[in-house]
Amino acid sequence: MKKIISTLLALLVIMAGCSDHKAPDTKKDQAEKEMSFAEKQRAVSTFINEDVYAIAEVQLKAFDSLQQVMDDKHNENDQKSV
Repeated sequence: MKKIISTLLALLVIMAGCSDHKAPDTKKDQAEKEMSFAEKQRAVSTFINEDVYAIAEVQLKAFDSLQQVMDDKHNENDQKSV
């Protein structure tokens, strides 16, 4: 159950970041927006070093919150069975 929830949470975060829908650009706009190889490398490096790290921090907080709720529920069930 924990794996399913964590997987769904990770997918939700990824999908939320990919949901930026814009109108298609014209060919002229696309040519102006072309990035050089070095710019692409820098963008990918920034994404990996900063954005993925930020996502991981949020994911860890979510896992901690989930674990706390599960522990509280487990302790509550133990007290009821006694």
